[in-house]
Amino acid sequence: IVVPPEVRRDPDPDRVLFFGSPGHAPNRDSLDWIVQDVFPALQQRRPSVKMVCAGFPRDDAAALRAAAAGVEVLGFVDDLATELTRAAAVLSPVRLGRGVRIKNLEALAHGVPLVTTGLGHRGLGEVPDHVVRTAEDSEGLAAAVAALLGDREAAESAAAEGRGEGDGVVRRDAGVGPVVCLVARGGGGSVAAADAGVQD
Repeated sequence: IVVPPEVRRDPDPDRVLFFGSPGHAPNRDSLDWIVQDVFPALQQRRPSVKMVCAGFPRDDAAALRAAAAGVEVLGFVDDLATELTRAAAVLSPVRLGRGVRIKNLEALAHGVPLVTTGLGHRGLGEVPDHVVRTAEDSEGLAAAVAALLGDREAAESAAAEGRGEGDGVVRRDAGVGPVVCLVARGGGGSVAAADAGVQD
């Protein structure tokens, strides 16, 4: 993935982004979890929230369920960076799979506040808990997102810290293998993975 040397943040204060490839089973599970449990719990805490899904075709079965539940389904987007710029937070509720999630690296690289699970946090090195919020159930995920939306200054500060955490992180995790993550300012390079332990 392309890592910009600089980022511009212009978030809609209620806009929460989920993105991923529909061909990857953990992404389909994540979207279904959002639709069935996390988004309704988040709406209770913040009725004005706007949940957005990028990457799934609008006629995909999971996307149709999401749209019926009030999620804005964008389909494939040519410029994900623009959507990341507009997002107040990225929600990445990972329950399946293994390895480092590219979407989480992209959120960090673009300075977007991130909420994920412990599994989603795996492989991100020593990024502290206040930078990447984690929870293991729908209520906890919804509460974490609502807290970010409710305190924009703290959320953006943490996201900026997350972007600065690694100009280069080399992480070897049990069962993941060596992964080189250039989650960084500088150079406009890319995030590179040494093996198949990276997932989208």
